[in-house]
Amino acid sequence: MGKFLKLTALVAATCCLILAATVGQTQQPNPIIAQPMAAQFVPPKVESNPRLITPQELQRQFTLVGALGRPANEIMTLDIEIVDFLKGESGNVVHVWKINGQALQQPVRIDYSIWRHAIGVPKMVKNQLYEVRAFEDIRYDSGLPTEAYVENNVPVPQAGGWGFRSNLNIIRVLR
Repeated sequence: MGKFLKLTALVAATCCLILAATVGQTQQPNPIIAQPMAAQFVPPKVESNPRLITPQELQRQFTLVGALGRPANEIMTLDIEIVDFLKGESGNVVHVWKINGQALQQPVRIDYSIWRHAIGVPKMVKNQLYEVRAFEDIRYDSGLPTEAYVENNVPVPQAGGWGFRSNLNIIRVLR
């Protein structure tokens, strides 16, 4: 039951953050939202009586906004640069410099992958700028509850955990 409460608290807290961040938002990226993300997720504090919500209810009531400050799965034209990854990142990381022609105040660092149905995407090299068409997906990683490790006398890993994760999917390289 503890894992379920943590999960629902995270979903509820994330929804509140999304709502607060998107109130009065225009179609342009919000520079307050489009900030570099920390490499590791820190879950919010669990409220004593969080509201329970199903994934279907979450989808009906809210629009998830990714690290770029845009709705999940929105196709965008981006100026990106392949960069070195840091500890805790996937190994495929870019800096996003522009979204749909709008320069960001500072680049957004995000994991990326080549969309599985993309055809003809050239090998991209580090420290070079590319203009790409891409979308950001948001996944929920439930991780494993600490109790599972404790009950089996297994050391609890320090990294990782549960939470939402953003990933940029490159569908085409324009230049």
